[in-house]
Amino acid sequence: MLSGNWKLLPRVAAIAGLLINSHSLSSGQELHIAKKLAIASGWHPWYELKADPESANNLIVCGARWDADANAFYGFVYASSDGGATWRSALEDRNSTWVTEQSCAFGAHHRAYFLSEASKVIDGRQHHDLGTSRLYVSEDGGQHWLESLKTGWADWSTSAVNARSGELYTFFNSRGTSEPGRAWGTNVGLLVFSPDGKTVQGPFFRPEMQELGYRGVYPSYAVALKSGAVVALYHASLGFPWQQEELGFIRAGPPPERRMESGLIVRRDMGKGCRLIDKGALAFDAEHDRLFLIYGDGCKNRELFLSRSDDEGRTWSQAVRIERPAQGEEGIVDPSLAVLPGGRLGLLWKTAQSSGRWYFSLIQEQRLLASRAELSPGSDDLVSNDTLSMNISASNSSHGGNPNAPSERSITVNFISQLNNVLRSSGLALSDGKLQAVWSSGSKEGMGLYFGELSQQNASPPGEERGREEIDVTSSAIVIYEGMQHFDAPTKTLTACVSVANRGSEALRTPIALEVRDLQSPLGKISVLNATNGKAGPGAVWDLSNAITGSGIPPRSRSNPYCLAFHVEFPAKQRKPDEIDSLLTLKLGVLARK
Repeated sequence: MLSGNWKLLPRVAAIAGLLINSHSLSSGQELHIAKKLAIASGWHPWYELKADPESANNLIVCGARWDADANAFYGFVYASSDGGATWRSALEDRNSTWVTEQSCAFGAHHRAYFLSEASKVIDGRQHHDLGTSRLYVSEDGGQHWLESLKTGWADWSTSAVNARSGELYTFFNSRGTSEPGRAWGTNVGLLVFSPDGKTVQGPFFRPEMQELGYRGVYPSYAVALKSGAVVALYHASLGFPWQQEELGFIRAGPPPERRMESGLIVRRDMGKGCRLIDKGALAFDAEHDRLFLIYGDGCKNRELFLSRSDDEGRTWSQAVRIERPAQGEEGIVDPSLAVLPGGRLGLLWKTAQSSGRWYFSLIQEQRLLASRAELSPGSDDLVSNDTLSMNISASNSSHGGNPNAPSERSITVNFISQLNNVLRSSGLALSDGKLQAVWSSGSKEGMGLYFGELSQQNASPPGEERGREEIDVTSSAIVIYEGMQHFDAPTKTLTACVSVANRGSEALRTPIALEVRDLQSPLGKISVLNATNGKAGPGAVWDLSNAITGSGIPPRSRSNPYCLAFHVEFPAKQRKPDEIDSLLTLKLGVLARK
């Protein structure tokens, strides 16, 4: 549950991700960022990425964004109809100044769902018990939305579409079940929406969970299983402030019974003064009908553990510790896990709660491989204007969020910066054998929400140049602009998306690549950021094979979009605008097999 008391909200790291092609990765392959696109600017502390199971082109990102000028949260949906090459704002929920707790999901026939909660705000304070949940439905892959139903506040929601009935299952933190006098705690509730989103059943509960005395129980990572059951991970807090946590599962059986089951997976003592809430991450291997869970244990000295379930979450294997390469004192906070084609596990993580630095690597034989891709370098900045918030506590109220704290006679005003803080995220989505993702990162200049893509290549032996079998087909090809060009001032990154078109009479067969033959900028030093072979200047190569449908480019056709990224280092003394005729000049060759 998001509340206005920022002082007690932990600076939880965001889950980020990459796109990985369907070939299994091995330790002899290197990970490279193929592209990095800015979806939107500003602070997005709550977001999920979901993919249409029937079309790899349809992607949505939903959640809550912060408007610092309005000191308000609003709901959003960003949509892509071209596999992430371009994005647009498709929906904004401004039904109050505190719109949070969102979740979204895809169903059959390109139907998408977005559940968004608007709290009732009175005199600047949120009253969630008076809030409203709105269900929006899209019939065209997330491009256009209509409000279909209203119901009460559904705290910390997570949603998935039942594989058997087509209904939308939404788990949420039900605060209405808590009665301290009876030693009853909060429970996970389940709402079941009809496929068209016009009716709702529930909430359904598991009474046994109510008797555990949880102060809060927060579900995430809802997964629809083949049997018609839907399962989710939950993390629960005991005591104040969150000194002991439990990770467990909640499962709703196939319709029409929808039998509720739950169980404890692990209990963790976070220690006094630990402000970290680690929710863990759940991933589903659809091929083997297997669930994987990864979580951190401990606060300052954290270890990473992995467990799995082969019976839809009812029982879990004994957790094994993941060995890590020696990479300084970097942490692994709020990890995100994905099952790649072939059963390999991909891990994305953030190095600290307040860090904007993201990495992706692979887990093999209970070990995190040293080879990793950096998504964002992070920043040591503490304040950005787009993450500033003002929190005002009235007199004669308990300040600080502790229900046991005495009331104060004064009015307290807190100004807080939430730079690089993400409260909840689910940034990975597997679609058509590819893993796609979003992440949030920024500096004092401001934050952004990004889409990333990862490619891999076999590491070449020393002295061996890539592409011996390729020939120069530049005269038979042209490069076409593909709808995205963007300069990110804080990182001095220029990104442009292009495709390669075949204007010859013979098919161009993969591997197909763009080769940098000359690169210059009148502004200063210019370098390639995302070359497949790691080079930054002439000789840099972008392998477009992952942007090819099939085994090549036939005559009179072109590749899918591929994004090129460059870093421009401005000199200390700037030139006048009328002296600059271009940002950069790039000369390319096209390599392929005929």
